[in-house]
Formats: sequence, structure tokens, C-alpha cells
Amino acid sequence: MAAADPWLRFGYTFRDCLKKISDPLMCVAPEFRDRGIGTNLVGLAEKIAFRRDKNLFIFVSAFNAGAIRLYKRLGYKKIGEIEDYNFRGVSEFIFRKTTGPRLQNKKIA
Repeated sequence: MAAADPWLRFGYTFRDCLKKISDPLMCVAPEFRDRGIGTNLVGLAEKIAFRRDKNLFIFVSAFNAGAIRLYKRLGYKKIGEIEDYNFRGVSEFIFRKTTGPRLQNKKIA
């Protein structure tokens, strides 16, 4: 996995991917892609995240076409872009998937 994009461009090793906690990374090694593994990983992340909140936000590097296709197929909507977040000249796209408004059951005063 660390031998393929986007990890190559970021200079991450396999261990770097495993250590990321505050900014978790989802990685599928190139030889295991197109087998549903990414879909299953995202599904598991959604189950966990949607227990805590009604919204899930994901940053995807603009050059990561495969991840962008996956997230769009899974119902994520591109809601923004941050330029120069990781590297100068490279944007990160922000994708969101929601099960409803965050404060849906709260009354507005």
C-alpha cells in the first residue's frame, strides 16, 4: 500500500498508515483493489461513525481518482475543496455522507 498513490506521494510507509489515529487513513494495497475491500472498510467506518453523529466527512486528495469514484458510488457528495492542505498545488476534496441533520431532534429556541 505504501508503494502506491496516494501514500507514495505523501511519503507514508505501511507503519505510518497504521499509526494515524487523529487523522485516520483508509488504505487498500494495489494488489487487493477491485475486490470490494474498500467498500467493506468504508461500510465499517460508517457503522461506527453514524452511531456518534449523523454526518461523516472525508478528505480525498484530488489526484486519488479511485477513491473519489468509490465515495461517489457509496453516496458521498463533494461539498468543498481545500487547496494546499498537504502539498502546495494539490487540493483535498471534502466529501460528506449524512443520515440527517445533526440536531434533528433538538428544538430551535
